Amino acid sequence: MPIYSVLVTSRTGEPKKVSFPMDEETYNVISTQDPSERIKYFTEEYHDYNHSLWLEKNEKSLDVLIEESGDYLPVLKIEEELDPAREYERKQTDSLVDDALVTLSPRYREILLLSKDGGGSLSKADIARRFSLDRSTVSKIVTSAKKKVKEFLESKGFDYHG
Repeated sequence: MPIYSVLVTSRTGEPKKVSFPMDEETYNVISTQDPSERIKYFTEEYHDYNHSLWLEKNEKSLDVLIEESGDYLPVLKIEEELDPAREYERKQTDSLVDDALVTLSPRYREILLLSKDGGGSLSKADIARRFSLDRSTVSKIVTSAKKKVKEFLESKGFDYHG
């Protein structure tokens, strides 16, 4: 992915030039906006990029856990598949999560599931563009949806840490 140098708004509100990798198509689309919108969108992309770096640094992804488990993974996977209690627990958890998602409005559910916070692959800025919303609105929707899912799961006795 190419690295672009762009102007963003710093936390103090001052313009700041930063460089970070960005999809070429996204860069080209944002570059056609008027200057204030361009800075706003680049700032959102930059924050999303920094957030993803933070997540990479502070949270182990499933891929890393799989790599670290090395030769033990096939044995563990077979043992898990043969363990009826684990299989039952997994199905119960999946069912409970599905029930929690059904309690959300269709829009909230779709936005949550598209977001990286909900297991999807889109940044909040991408979702904002797709739904013609502000990034802050998307953030509020994702936060609210996660809170509702958490409350539902906890009301059913599920120990939720997401």
